[in-house]
Amino acid sequence: MAHECVMPKASEEYDSRECISDGLIKVAQNGKYGMMDDRGIVIAPLMFDEMGVFYDGVARVQYKDRFGFINHQGLLVVPLKYDDVGFFKNGTALVRRDDEYFMVDGQGQRVLDETPVMPIPDTVDVPAVDLAYELLSGEPVIPEPSY
Repeated sequence: MAHECVMPKASEEYDSRECISDGLIKVAQNGKYGMMDDRGIVIAPLMFDEMGVFYDGVARVQYKDRFGFINHQGLLVVPLKYDDVGFFKNGTALVRRDDEYFMVDGQGQRVLDETPVMPIPDTVDVPAVDLAYELLSGEPVIPEPSY
């Protein structure tokens, strides 16, 4: 889905710029990312090593070796304390910290303590942590069939 942004004159001062949500522009300077609105007002300072697009109202950000999420106002809503994070969907996101995978809400609070199972139609059930490992690491997980 393409987002619509009007690139303000101020955005021309940066090394790169990209529309990441309607009216919000990711800008980069010297390898650091921040965000401005379409009026040229800086919303998030140039401090992040990585910044994603918005899903479910938040964008994934990285500072040094930690990940978290910011909202449309540029506020850090999920702290930068995770080794890796997925995307938010329906108010939760999969995160990894110290080789443990779990789900968090929009404030970074753990929402599930048990291992959820994600059904794959007409095949087998795969524990969500295995699927999460595959999604975050890029390494395939081959589940054992259960009959």
